[in-house]
Amino acid sequence: MEIFWVVVGVILAVVILALISKQSAKNNKHKEDEQHRESMVFIDHLLKASRYQMTPHGGAVSAMSLLGGYTKEETFLYMALISLAQHIKDAGNDATELMSASVRGGSLAKDINSLYASGGIRAAIYQNEMNTLLHLINIDESQEGWVDIVLKGDPAASVDRVTLPIPN
Repeated sequence: MEIFWVVVGVILAVVILALISKQSAKNNKHKEDEQHRESMVFIDHLLKASRYQMTPHGGAVSAMSLLGGYTKEETFLYMALISLAQHIKDAGNDATELMSASVRGGSLAKDINSLYASGGIRAAIYQNEMNTLLHLINIDESQEGWVDIVLKGDPAASVDRVTLPIPN
């Protein structure tokens, strides 16, 4: 009879552990979902601070970046580059719009420098992307080439607008 109670005890322990494990997995999934939401709000907030409104396509691009293992800061940097390149491309030869994009690029650069200084962006990513950003905001004969580099670098991301400029 003692063996019976030992077996029942072991079965109960396994069932209880399985229930605890299942609840823990639910809690972890909820925590991951909350972190994802917070990251999306963070990215959207910084883009709006530089006068860009994220589009649904931009939300999908941001989500894919986050799921790909990039930090929210690195994802913001990526979105900033695509946003700026798309803005410059749409501006064409309109000097007023090119200046607007350049000013927004300066605002983005300030935020990106702060995020790098706080450790949110890896050094290799920061150096490469800031070099690109500086070429984008410099209105000269090479600007169009840099726009093409950014937009052709990720055709899936640049197939549609990731953000829209918020009018001044």
